[in-house]
Amino acid sequence: MFREGGEGECKGEITISKADLENNLKLAGVGKRLQLLENDVIHHTIKNQKKLEEASEKICADTVEAIIAAIFIDSKYSMKKTKKCIRKIFAEEFGELQKVT
Repeated sequence: MFREGGEGECKGEITISKADLENNLKLAGVGKRLQLLENDVIHHTIKNQKKLEEASEKICADTVEAIIAAIFIDSKYSMKKTKKCIRKIFAEEFGELQKVT
């Protein structure tokens, strides 16, 4: 990233950018596991299959993030209820983390 036009970025900014990328990849992985694109859960206007495949990670990541935001709003801003749903949505990923640690 630093070599690809990231001149002027300090180490902390690069670390934050890397963390954002990793978080989006995790969200995309959850969206793919939930088969959001395969089950027509996400309404999109991309007709070209190749372009859809290229955009699938961003679409899935954005959708999972939007689902969590909707849960938070629909629960009348209850962090407790939102965390409970997040635990269910990410149960598989949390299980993998527990195996590693």
